[in-house]
Amino acid sequence: MDEELKSNSSIEPPNPTEDEVVKALTEIDEASNRAPAGPVPSTPTPQPSWTSSPATIGIFSVAMFAAIGLLAWGIQRAVKGVFSSTAESGERTGGAGQLDCSGAA
Repeated sequence: MDEELKSNSSIEPPNPTEDEVVKALTEIDEASNRAPAGPVPSTPTPQPSWTSSPATIGIFSVAMFAAIGLLAWGIQRAVKGVFSSTAESGERTGGAGQLDCSGAA
């Protein structure tokens, strides 16, 4: 067995000529620059989100202005209601919202 190793180790590696090296390097370079053989899987173009469309932004803006308007109108009505109820109670009691304590009926 040692004799087989000795006989195999006496074999020297091949020494390529300069032309063979240049040819091999040229083939490697050409192979790396070539397009792949099969079709390249294409990545699908991302669809724009529905939240970024101008129509959605417009509808959202109109809805927000309407909500703010309704809120302001509701507050205005509530404030008017409070002031009118205190004015009515003031008229009933004979003063500006104070009770008549004189005992006269």
